[in-house]
Amino acid sequence: MLRENYKTLISKLVEDDAFRGWVISSPLAKDNEFSRYDLTPEEAEMAEQIAWIRGYHLFDNVSADEWVYLLSGTILQKFKSGSAITRQGEQGENLYLILSGEVAILMRDSKNNWRHIATQGRGTIIGELAVLYEISRSATVIAHTEVWTLSMDRKTYMDLSIHVPSFAYNVKQIATARLSSMI
Repeated sequence: MLRENYKTLISKLVEDDAFRGWVISSPLAKDNEFSRYDLTPEEAEMAEQIAWIRGYHLFDNVSADEWVYLLSGTILQKFKSGSAITRQGEQGENLYLILSGEVAILMRDSKNNWRHIATQGRGTIIGELAVLYEISRSATVIAHTEVWTLSMDRKTYMDLSIHVPSFAYNVKQIATARLSSMI
């Protein structure tokens, strides 16, 4: 359960573009403002990440209340550089939203050689195909740098699709685009 002061800050970050821009542009402003909310270190980290990713297409039309609901069902995870986040061919139970850092997306070709497909960073969602369609992972994703993610399992995603339909719709749009590019 999220604490009230944390919910209040999240609402302000989501609803007030000028405030969000101020927090992003000035570390001193962020530290001063966040200290007013008596945040835990994890809450402060998450709030800063939300300030950065709020403007991404994935979060179009997601309200402040929906953000609070979304955060209550996710887990903040850190991956060290070189760590595998997903592995091609494995069953996938979680999808990940990259908050910071970069990942390399790799696929094995028909000759079993690795191909670098893309390098992605903040605001990218990975693992959604396995969660949405209950298929094995289509790629291996390796943390190229230290990577922070928000992780959610299939059950949480299904729950979010009811309570935060705009987020679920945006995830499905991304998944559909990825599937069509694979064919």
